[in-house]
Amino acid sequence: MTFNVTSIDWWSVLICAAFVAVLQPLLQSAARQVRRLFGHVDALLERQSPAPASAAPPQWTSIAAQKNPSEPTGDYSHILQIIDAEIAAREAASSALREAEARYRSIFENSVEGIFQTTPDGRYLSANPALARIYGYNSPSELIGSIGNIERQLYVDPDRRHEFARRLTQSDVVTGFESEVYRRDGSVIWISENARAIRDAGDQIVRYEGTVVDITERKQLDDFRRQKETADAANQAKSTFLARMSHEIRTPLNGVIGMLELLRSSPLDGRQQHHVQIARTSADVLLGLINQLLDFSKIEAGKLELESVEFDVQTLVDDVIEMFGHKAQDKGIELTAHVLPEVPRLAQGDPERIRQMLINLVNNALKFTERGEVSIQVSREESGEIRFSVRDTGIGLTPPQKERLFSPFMQADASTTRKYGGTGLGLAICRQLAELMGGCIEVDSEPGSGSTFWFRIPLRAAADSERPRLTVPANLARLRVLAVDDNVTNLTILHDQLTQWTFRPTLLSDPTKVLAELRQGQVEGDPYRLVILDHQMPGMDGEKVARAIRREAGLGRVPLLMLTSADNPLSREIREQAGLAACISKPVRESRLFDTIISTLNPESRRQDRPGASPRHDLTPSPVHRGKLLLAEDNDINQLVAVQILQNAGWDVDVADDGQAAVDAVLRTRYDAVLMDCQMPILDGLEATREIRRLEQDGSLSVQACRPLPIIALTANASTGDRDRCLAAGMGAFVSKPIVVDQLLGVLNDLTAVSAAARIEQPAAAVLSTLPTLSAADESVLQETFEGIPEPVAPAILLDDLLQRCSGNETFARKILEKFRQRMPTSIDAICEAAMNCHHATCGPLAHALKGASASVGAARISAAAAELEQWSKRHDAGNPAWYVAQLREEQRICEEWFAATTSEPNWLTARSAGETSLAATRSFAASSLT
Repeated sequence: MTFNVTSIDWWSVLICAAFVAVLQPLLQSAARQVRRLFGHVDALLERQSPAPASAAPPQWTSIAAQKNPSEPTGDYSHILQIIDAEIAAREAASSALREAEARYRSIFENSVEGIFQTTPDGRYLSANPALARIYGYNSPSELIGSIGNIERQLYVDPDRRHEFARRLTQSDVVTGFESEVYRRDGSVIWISENARAIRDAGDQIVRYEGTVVDITERKQLDDFRRQKETADAANQAKSTFLARMSHEIRTPLNGVIGMLELLRSSPLDGRQQHHVQIARTSADVLLGLINQLLDFSKIEAGKLELESVEFDVQTLVDDVIEMFGHKAQDKGIELTAHVLPEVPRLAQGDPERIRQMLINLVNNALKFTERGEVSIQVSREESGEIRFSVRDTGIGLTPPQKERLFSPFMQADASTTRKYGGTGLGLAICRQLAELMGGCIEVDSEPGSGSTFWFRIPLRAAADSERPRLTVPANLARLRVLAVDDNVTNLTILHDQLTQWTFRPTLLSDPTKVLAELRQGQVEGDPYRLVILDHQMPGMDGEKVARAIRREAGLGRVPLLMLTSADNPLSREIREQAGLAACISKPVRESRLFDTIISTLNPESRRQDRPGASPRHDLTPSPVHRGKLLLAEDNDINQLVAVQILQNAGWDVDVADDGQAAVDAVLRTRYDAVLMDCQMPILDGLEATREIRRLEQDGSLSVQACRPLPIIALTANASTGDRDRCLAAGMGAFVSKPIVVDQLLGVLNDLTAVSAAARIEQPAAAVLSTLPTLSAADESVLQETFEGIPEPVAPAILLDDLLQRCSGNETFARKILEKFRQRMPTSIDAICEAAMNCHHATCGPLAHALKGASASVGAARISAAAAELEQWSKRHDAGNPAWYVAQLREEQRICEEWFAATTSEPNWLTARSAGETSLAATRSFAASSLT
């Protein structure tokens, strides 16, 4: 059958057109159905969980891509492309959702904070690993399975869970909710919760979700901080109480020490002087013990301040052993001290704290030693540190006892406290002091074998500290000395001391061999020139040995020196019968032994310039009138002591019982200085000083010749803060109680140097007005006598004052004058430079140092000028310092001219000293010779 192609094509077209006309509405309906389907797919995707992140995403094949290109296109192709695009978008959204879910899951699993979901009735819905760890569980599932009732099983206080739920019900949010909870092992921790309430469509709470943080450490720190604040407040209250009690206790002690000082200056024989010295030293010990509790509280508060001053190591150690001499002898214990030769004689450090440590250690050693010896040894380590050791032959210590020995208020054990007493505080203070000084303290001990307590601290050698410390006259050097003692330690110490003094010692521990040794020396032609005997020796005591020597022909003239105990001294009759040249009580001070040996071998010799021997002020009544003082002191005992000391030193003294009386006194009476107690009724010393300074500024103190009027603080408190308060109030110096005579008189000398110069600078008319009226003839003679005398001015150097400070030692006076002459230009240059640049912080200390140094050598004029600059620096005056600098430079020129004109003369020191009598005294003498 043959068909016409053209007719077939047309039939196809007609059929397709009819088909499209019929299907197009159906396809449009299908498109709407597809869109609804996508909506259902969206809902389905929201309800279903996403596939795991590791699962491969579904592979969609584009329907449009599979269409045959030769097929005719139509609306259905476009619709399928839309479907394809929608599906691709859903695929991307699903992938992003899975990634977000993975990130959330990672945060949930790895968070350091606990994350939870719980039901309102107290069951866990979910928990992360951190929450399980906080509560002590191995996994979240273990936590969820173990805790069925949070309120009852978790919270220490169930009411906290009720409060947690109440707050969420009210506000839907809780932050920083702190509670104590139990961990799995029963321990208690603190947690802080942040949570929110999740509600349903009916506004009912369906769950709680939030985070948990373990804040136990923070709570402990908070508790510690609160406890520390409470403890600090308690310590402050304790310190205040102790400071007040210290002042009250020091007041009567000041009377004791002052009276002992006066007694020591009165005519006493050697034995009485020794007893007074022991009493004074014991009073100092009592003062130290009073300070011990105060020190411990200061150490606890971190407020203990260390000094750095020059001190004599040997003298310090000798003071300690002498302090315990009677106690050691009462127990029959040998007490010795040995400073090895390599230790510098003079060191830089805090001698009072070192003394305190040695006192504690020696006291403990004597307490726990029933027989044998206690010895102090001072040596130098290879590192340069100084080691102080206290060795005893006591009961010793076990290792457990040593471990707790340096803890506060701890003894070796309870039986120790019952038997020996004590607070257990001394060693704790020693440990803390050693550490504060940059050292350490340890103990070497075995039970029954005694103990050696030692501490090692860095001490810098002071200038002029090289040995030998004591030097014998040339005619006594290399003499043979025989030392006899049954104690090996004593012999070792004697050997080192005698060797240092250039003697040739021989040691014997057996007294029966003394005569044979002395005979042998005679035979060899090198006889012994001195024998040192211990009194108490087994078999043959020192007295018997001495008598045997005196009976021996050819040996009777050798001097014998006996070492005796203080509680068993030899009577004069026994000493004479035994032929003893001298006796020394043990424990023996090195200086006393040296003095006795020298005076025994060479009675005509007199030691001068012995290193370490500082001159004391003579407290016998002085014929020299130094000036007038005001003493502001409310305690009658302190008044008595201070007035006696000052009057004996040549001062006239008025007394004011309170601060207001002191202010009234300076308004009407001229004084050279005021001694001001800081704690007085009505008006205390600080307020009184401020009032005096205010009156000076107002010009109301015209009666006072010296402005500013020197005011010296007297106080039982000795801390830096107290000093600062005194200086801030306007006081010029500071003397602590109990009063040390040398310190008080030294401060007076320094501060009244300006007044002394001012008195010398008075015009001749003012001086003459104080003398008796003379006749015309006498006046004519007197006028001729003084024609060649120039107007009086203060000399550059007050040699009389200098020689008095040097106890008449001209050699020493020349030495310090020469040192002052060398250092003066450099010191003044530095001061002037700092002043002209207005560097107050630099100028003040330099001027203060020059003031003190120049006053010490009698350079009163330079001292006064330096004092002016020091005060200018303290005021932080912004004005021109040129006037003060010019004044200091002028005084420097005058002093240098004085040195040039004076020191070139032969015997200049004696001649100038004799010639530098004040004009008033010269006129008085002339007037008296005319009548």
